[in-house]
Amino acid sequence: MASGKLDLYCRVASMNERPWCQSTGETQLCRHSCREMRGGSVVQIQIVAVGKLKEKYLIQGIAEYVKRLGPYARVQIVEVPDERAPESMSAAEEALVRQREGERILAQIKGDAYVVALALDGKPLSSEELARHVEELATYGRSHVAFAIGGSLGLAPEVLARAELKLAFGRMTLPHQLMRLVLVEQVYRAFKIMRGEPYHK
Repeated sequence: MASGKLDLYCRVASMNERPWCQSTGETQLCRHSCREMRGGSVVQIQIVAVGKLKEKYLIQGIAEYVKRLGPYARVQIVEVPDERAPESMSAAEEALVRQREGERILAQIKGDAYVVALALDGKPLSSEELARHVEELATYGRSHVAFAIGGSLGLAPEVLARAELKLAFGRMTLPHQLMRLVLVEQVYRAFKIMRGEPYHK
């Protein structure tokens, strides 16, 4: 089955094809712009998630933050099909589900992407630390950042092995569908921090 792209998100994120400086009101590359970081590379944020969102409030919330991210980065959200995962599954069956979903995730990620896997045993970062990390990546030519969100059983070992950072949002367990909204809000917050704007205060 082919992967599904949230066209609304991609369409909204494709606005403002050139960096826009809020400070001067001009379309230019300047010290206020985060869409083109040092070296002139456009920051690309990709979120690859398992399963199709159905909850309207989550879809609307994500679309709003993707729209807000338009002046800062190109954002793409890709949904890959999930596997049927009944309540009673053996460990081998669970591993097979993760493997199949992991293959679909990896198929959507380009070879030059810096991959961040969301995992419960990942490294917790503050919003400021995430902002610095993204800025440093872009500074050193790693302007394509791909976030991977697994399904209800988590991510396959192959996806975790591909990741250069395993990221945790605290020790609480959150629905994987909700994590998409939490993540895109934190990405938006990170860019506001990089620009020194007051959203994060």
